Amino acid sequence: MSEGKNYVQPPHEGGFNPISKLKEIYANLHPDYWKRKLPHLLLVIPVVWFIDSLILFAMFPYQGGAMGLLLMLLSLGLPIVSAIFYPYSLYWYNDSFIGRMLNNMFHLGGFWTVVLRIIMTAIGGILIAGIFSPLMGVLTWKKYKKKNLIIGEEKDFL
Repeated sequence: MSEGKNYVQPPHEGGFNPISKLKEIYANLHPDYWKRKLPHLLLVIPVVWFIDSLILFAMFPYQGGAMGLLLMLLSLGLPIVSAIFYPYSLYWYNDSFIGRMLNNMFHLGGFWTVVLRIIMTAIGGILIAGIFSPLMGVLTWKKYKKKNLIIGEEKDFL
């Protein structure tokens, strides 16, 4: 028998673990912030799914076989990515030029007209953040992960 040294091998992780990946993604969010944004997803996800499907199937009309399956998987995958990165995208939207412009807009008119415009502006902002979530949410996450900063609102840190 050889008298060689026996080294201990590092532990091998058994594949992709989605729970640990979600914990890594949400590590840069204050817990109160992302939990407060969960009700928004009830509005955002069905609308984002509809809009993403509409865009994909308008760009690529009837496709059969593998291309049709790929489009269907993509139309289901984009809303899932949107749901995961939505809190980051909403934070980006609130700090963006369009978000500041829409949220600070003056509304003139009758009482109910002003109330309706404010509600529609809020819903429109939520939908804008949801639609751009697969792109801007991921970019915002990478930016704050690189800087090792926590995202939240001032009331989260009091």
